[in-house]
Amino acid sequence: MFKNITLLFSVIMKNLKLVIRSPSSLLLLVVGPMLLILLIGFAFGGDQVHDINIGIVSHDHSQNYALVKIFQSQEVNVQQYSNLDECLWDIKTGLIEVCAELSEDFKATENEIAGKITFHYDNSRYNLVSYLKEYIQSKVAITSEQITLEAATGILGDIEEAVSFMQEAKTTIDSFIADIIKIRNDLAETKITLIEMKDEIDPLYEDALLLQKTYHENADDINSTVNQLHIKKAVVQQKINSINSIISFVNSDLEDTLLDEDVQNAIKSVPIIAVLIDFNDVEKLSKELIALQSRLTSLSTDLDKYDTSVQKTNQELSTRIDSTVELIKEVKEFIDVVGDKIDANILLLNNAIIELNQVKEKLDKNIAKFSGLDQSQAESLIKPITTKYEDILQDMTKINLVFPVVLVFIIMFISILLANINVLNEINSQSYFRNFLVPVKESIFVIGLFITNLIVVVFQIIVLLILAKFKFNIQIFPVIGSLSIVILLVTSIFILLGMSIAYFIKKQQTSILVSTFLALAAFLFSDVIFPPEVMPKLAAFFAQLNPMVVGERMIRKIIYHNLLLDYQIGDLIVLILFLVFMAVLVIIAARRNKKRS
Repeated sequence: MFKNITLLFSVIMKNLKLVIRSPSSLLLLVVGPMLLILLIGFAFGGDQVHDINIGIVSHDHSQNYALVKIFQSQEVNVQQYSNLDECLWDIKTGLIEVCAELSEDFKATENEIAGKITFHYDNSRYNLVSYLKEYIQSKVAITSEQITLEAATGILGDIEEAVSFMQEAKTTIDSFIADIIKIRNDLAETKITLIEMKDEIDPLYEDALLLQKTYHENADDINSTVNQLHIKKAVVQQKINSINSIISFVNSDLEDTLLDEDVQNAIKSVPIIAVLIDFNDVEKLSKELIALQSRLTSLSTDLDKYDTSVQKTNQELSTRIDSTVELIKEVKEFIDVVGDKIDANILLLNNAIIELNQVKEKLDKNIAKFSGLDQSQAESLIKPITTKYEDILQDMTKINLVFPVVLVFIIMFISILLANINVLNEINSQSYFRNFLVPVKESIFVIGLFITNLIVVVFQIIVLLILAKFKFNIQIFPVIGSLSIVILLVTSIFILLGMSIAYFIKKQQTSILVSTFLALAAFLFSDVIFPPEVMPKLAAFFAQLNPMVVGERMIRKIIYHNLLLDYQIGDLIVLILFLVFMAVLVIIAARRNKKRS
């Protein structure tokens, strides 16, 4: 397997050297695609008609001024004729493109055109005809019926818009009235809630006033009581301090006497006294005195905290009572103000409802008046057929639109002719017989030629795509994956076609001529000149299966509609089947050529 790959690589390198050994061939590989795409861009760069000559045939040239003013532009020249035959002869000779024949009753002024215009053109120049028609129709209304229809359409459209607007306004007013009624009811409920709140606040306010009055009347007594509590607290603390001092003195004496170890030993030495004194009781008494002293100290601290709290509460109570009374008073006043505003707003809303109902009645009258148009009168004013043409691809130049066709066309011709010429050079060379002497399968040489042609063509296609992106701003890179697959399939099909022709027909002139004819046949039997929709059904069926048509269709959908291969499975299968068929055809042709050689 590795040996075959190595041999294949050697064959490919040998073929590439043969292709690029000539400086002119190497230059052509790079410059050729660039010149092609630049030439195509130069040819298809325009979107507007220019250098157009229009002839006006009229017996009275005084009527031509308004018509000349309509048609005349920098790109269009208008000539006047008195005889139709002279104008038609100039069309045949190519001096003018269109003859506009005016009827005898034709009248044309700056503000009005009335009469019949017959346009004569050379339909053998079918590619130009559509541009001429588009230009003429964009400049003038062809018949009086069209003018009447446009005017009637405008009038009836204005009436319909007015009726529609009034109906929408009526619906909006109904919605406004419903919203206003809801708001008014909400305000009324809010007013009731405020009244209930005020009824609850009034007794609270009276109680607060009474409390404020009572507190201020008894403020001196309360302050006096607080001061007396402070004085009594000081007296109690003084007594506690005295008791604590006595307890400390007693404990000190006990520790120096009865609790002293030497004293206890001395007393115990006198049996009469030792019987009278229980040292455990003395020690227990000392501990109880210490505990009592601690409780008294804690009591003194609590008295300080209580006194501070009473003093602070007494100082803040007056302020809090006054602020509470003031706050309740402000709430009462706020409720009164809000209630008055609610009453005023309810009155305004009632007036608004009355005015909106009056406007609604006027709208109903106007709608009934305008909607009462007679249908027969409307039909006599307008033909209700409105058409609008809108491109789904916006801001596209002509070169952008024809690029898929041009790309596939170039791929087809280069692939067929290059593959055909390379195979012919190979099988007609004097060293070709060596292929039968070396221990290498014939398929290696066939595959090598195919890959060589593919590399050369793909290189040229890459040059084309780069120019298309940076010269004409065609968005290729976002869809490069799907685009590459389609290009490889189309290129492979036409390369295999060119190779098979070369294997079947060894004579160079005949083989190249057949390849060219087949390429032209594929080109002519495509949708470049005539779309399949205007071909006979059977011809259209086969044209749709043309690899050039299929490839162009897939590339167009990929580049301009972002339809990747997932959405083009049918066309992808067609290309794959063509590829398989061409591969089988090349195998058969190569074997036939080997036997013949």
